[in-house]
Amino acid sequence: MKADPARQNGKLSFLPTYRGKSYAWDLARPQMSLNEIFHTETDDRIVTYLQTLNRIPEPQREAMLHEFASSLLNSPIAYRKRNVKIKDKISSIKESFRESLLNLIHNTEYDTKSFFNEATKKWLVDFFSPAERSQLMNWLLRMKENLDLSI
Repeated sequence: MKADPARQNGKLSFLPTYRGKSYAWDLARPQMSLNEIFHTETDDRIVTYLQTLNRIPEPQREAMLHEFASSLLNSPIAYRKRNVKIKDKISSIKESFRESLLNLIHNTEYDTKSFFNEATKKWLVDFFSPAERSQLMNWLLRMKENLDLSI
């Protein structure tokens, strides 16, 4: 379809919505990587998060990318027809980070030192407010205390 019929090479380009990315994620998960699904992403926050995740060594990276995709692509923002509010994207990213961290803790191959590298620490400082970082730290400490009490 031509955008301007007077121009010989005029074309329309279509960018996938979050809902379209969600369908791609559900249908092509084994064959398609998350980088292929998110290569058209224009939101700086999501691009920065993906770049940070790509600096994490395996197997944590794949688990974090999987959790992020599941959280973002299956969240309510994926099914909105109009522009997605920035605060909804930010909350989806933060929620996916917390969920991925919780799931990684269960993994026997999880290495805290390689996960919390300089890039991840910088991203945390830039993305989470001091109050949110404190809340995250308290959440992790409470989890550790609960485990210590129950074991």
